[in-house]
Amino acid sequence: MIESVFSGEVSAQTAYGPQPPIMGAVTTNGNTATLTVTVPSLGVDGNPVMGLTYLEIFYKTTSMAGSTPAAERTAKTPVVQVAITEADAGQVKTVQIPNLNWGTTYFFGAVSRAFG
Repeated sequence: MIESVFSGEVSAQTAYGPQPPIMGAVTTNGNTATLTVTVPSLGVDGNPVMGLTYLEIFYKTTSMAGSTPAAERTAKTPVVQVAITEADAGQVKTVQIPNLNWGTTYFFGAVSRAFG
């Protein structure tokens, strides 16, 4: 048997996990912020999301633009976790974050987590 050499090598990383949640309205009442967050119904591969476990809502007084959830965890950015399941896919959740400083501007970022 005679075979050729490799014609070249390519690589690809498979995508998995849920798409990001969709942040909706945020309102404040005193020192509590109330956010609406839509739980993703699809994974990053376009298939129905499986194994949803929780949402993480990060919040701080500076922008998180250009950051990552891992970086925010390392920085110990405050976070609220909301338990979710596959039955919550596509649903809007209301999340309250209490004990904020009065008169301060906060930035919020949401991440969805799943087993996988």
